[in-house]
Amino acid sequence: FVQCGDFEQYQSYFERVKRPFLQKAAERKIGHSIMDLILNYKIGEAESKKIQVKCRIWGYMDFQPEITDEEACALLGNLWDNAIEACDRTQEKEPWIDFQMHIRPGKFLIEISNPYQEVLKDESGNLRSVKKEKGIHGIGMKTIRDIAERYHGHFSCILYDHVFKVEVMICSK
Repeated sequence: FVQCGDFEQYQSYFERVKRPFLQKAAERKIGHSIMDLILNYKIGEAESKKIQVKCRIWGYMDFQPEITDEEACALLGNLWDNAIEACDRTQEKEPWIDFQMHIRPGKFLIEISNPYQEVLKDESGNLRSVKKEKGIHGIGMKTIRDIAERYHGHFSCILYDHVFKVEVMICSK
């Protein structure tokens, strides 16, 4: 719409798209507007699929992290999408996601855990997508790792007793 110069259509479209985000935005606050929107939207998505969600946030971003809005979207979006998809594939009767975020000045740590049915690794031990369309999937975890490295942080995946846990730390450059 913007490229065509139709700003009225763009405004109408934007209002429709942001409405579900804003309806959830007041529930949980990180202190970063984009991350607040994504977190609450993804929690709502998980809960609509009857996935039990535990969300704990320690601290508040009363500082402007160096991470860009696009990277924040990629980080939280990929973490939550992977967890929700794993819960969709699990045999557990009551699937769940445990999300924790620890916020300190200049850094934050995200931990997200969920049950899993299957995890594939390549010859080097790197995680591979279990989705059928390999060409368009499997880049989410690499994206998360790249973001953590770009911000001198940490990325790890831990598998134990059919629980998949991802830890991501983002630090100031």
